[in-house]
Amino acid sequence: ILDTLNYILEDISPFDISSTIKEVQKAFNNLTYTHIPVKKDNTYIGCISETDAHCFDNDKKLSDYQYALEGFFVRKSTNWLDILEAFALHNTNIMPILDDDNHYIGYYELGDIMSLFNNTPFLNEAGAIIVVEKGLNDYSFSEICQIVESNGTRIF
Repeated sequence: ILDTLNYILEDISPFDISSTIKEVQKAFNNLTYTHIPVKKDNTYIGCISETDAHCFDNDKKLSDYQYALEGFFVRKSTNWLDILEAFALHNTNIMPILDDDNHYIGYYELGDIMSLFNNTPFLNEAGAIIVVEKGLNDYSFSEICQIVESNGTRIF
């Protein structure tokens, strides 16, 4: 299991829902992220995308466009493969991390999680592919995995 906790970044604070679009646009001009987290009453409510922020009227507030917030996040306990999947599903390079009360803890950067992936056996060690064919009433795939893993091999 890869330790992702060392990669939690805290240098971006979520915007409050009462912030102006102009403030958000200014932040995006200084950052390279696709999204920025937004909170309401200290609780994470979603992320605003850079594309949306630049299309919205800069005199209005984030609350006027709350419908456009994207509610993706991971928990501190989420494993790195699920974190990587969340990045891909939401087409983002920043992934907010929440505690159990949906309070913002920090975020992961896509580059950091990709560097973790680059250091895994998936890319650095030779492996083998086996094709398993089984009869309908024979072993289940979980039983086959248990047999294989009890013999010192890992299945990914």
